[in-house]
Order: sequence, then C-alpha cells, then structure tokens
Amino acid sequence: LKIGGFLEGQTCADGGACIPLEERDTRFEAQVSSSLTPAETESLTGLRQDGTHAAIRGWIAQSEVKPGETAQLNIAFSPDPEWHVYAYAPLPPSLFQKPTLIHTVLPDGWTAGKIRSASPIVSEEGLPGEPPIQYYAGAVTITVPIEIPEGTQPGNYTLSGHVAYQTCSKQCDRPTAISWTAQVAVVDGTATPNAIAKVAFAGEPSDYSAVVEALKQQQDGTDTVPNAATTDGLPTVGDGEPPPCKRQIIILG
Repeated sequence: LKIGGFLEGQTCADGGACIPLEERDTRFEAQVSSSLTPAETESLTGLRQDGTHAAIRGWIAQSEVKPGETAQLNIAFSPDPEWHVYAYAPLPPSLFQKPTLIHTVLPDGWTAGKIRSASPIVSEEGLPGEPPIQYYAGAVTITVPIEIPEGTQPGNYTLSGHVAYQTCSKQCDRPTAISWTAQVAVVDGTATPNAIAKVAFAGEPSDYSAVVEALKQQQDGTDTVPNAATTDGLPTVGDGEPPPCKRQIIILG
C-alpha cells in the first residue's frame, strides 16, 4: 500500500514576509510495510483466544523471495506455566488426541514442505490401544516451508489457513482453531535478505473438527474449502458441537 500527496502552506519570517509552499517541492510518498527484524519476532504480541492458556503469534521469514525460493511460515505458542500444547501432527492419530494442526491455503502451484520444530517433545504412555501422548515442554515455534515454483510472476501473494490446537495441564481447555493470513512478495530482481512479515490472526475462533476435515480433503485431493483467511467454509465454534475435551490419565495400581 502506497500513500502519496503534497503539503500546502507557507513559511513566514518574524518580520511578516511569507513564502508559499510549492506543490513541486512538497510531494511525498510512503509505503506501509509489515516487515520485521528477526529480533522483533520475539516481541510480537501474541493473541490469546478465550478459554485457552497459551498465546499464539506468527511470522513469515524470508517474506520477499524470487521464483524457485522458499519462504518460512512460523507459528509460535507461549503457554502459561504448567500448561502445554500438543505436538504437531498431519492429522489426529486417534479420536481422543488433539495434536496441533496447520492448514494452509496457498496460491496455485505453491506447496508446503515438511513441517518441523526444534522444541523437545515429551512422550507419555496413552490409554490401552492408544498411541503415545506427545506434547511440547513449554514454548514452541513450528515452521512450515512454503515453496514458490519457478515461473511465478512478481507480485504480492496472500497465504492463509487455520491453526488448530488444544492447551492442557492437569485439565484441558476445549480444542479450538483460529484462521491466519500473511503476505509474501515475489520479486524479479534481488530479494531483500531476511525480510520478515507478520502473520495476522482473526479474532473469531473456528472449530477444531472442521480443520481436521479440511486437512482430510486436502490429502484426498477433494479440497473445496474457500479462502481460509476468513472463517468462510469452516464453522465457527458456535456453528456446531466440537468434540469433547478429554485428558488421558493412566492410573497404575
């Protein structure tokens, strides 16, 4: 977004003589940018959804790229003390477990690479017949490589999707989801090194189970979900009854 204009007015001396400002001398142009420095990503204000015990924030690393390069979507959680979010998984491994899910809606030809995190994962025994329970011990940043194909035309592109998660301690909050959107600039010449753009999160929560269904559709090649930058196509929490929150507890005796 560029904003331009010129100033009108005059400059005056103490003796009373004034000189009007000329339009040709006072033209200006400014550009709104969401670029951040790497250090500023640590100070981004996290969004905390009602009924959860963690703040979520996000940014795109290398948000200015040339065709054939890769941008990095980063989703970070900062749980309250003694609380955690479950480890990322492509889909829930069972009915009762609610791992962190990341749903992406990308421009045609763009692909999301292998999702990863450097944070340690705690693994605990699950209920009989259930897979182990896995969660992050404290704060975590999950990274999604976004691969831009060769031949992409220069311009600004919108990325969007949803993040689904659940916060737990000795008890669990209700599983939830939130939509996100961000911008990536594809340039013809030299890309700005280490350009970073903020990820915007919507305030309206979405339904965890709807994100699961959207991910299943993507895997099956039947994805019909509209642009996920809004809650269009994915029910909000009030649109349906989400799965009950269940904390798996093992009693040995």
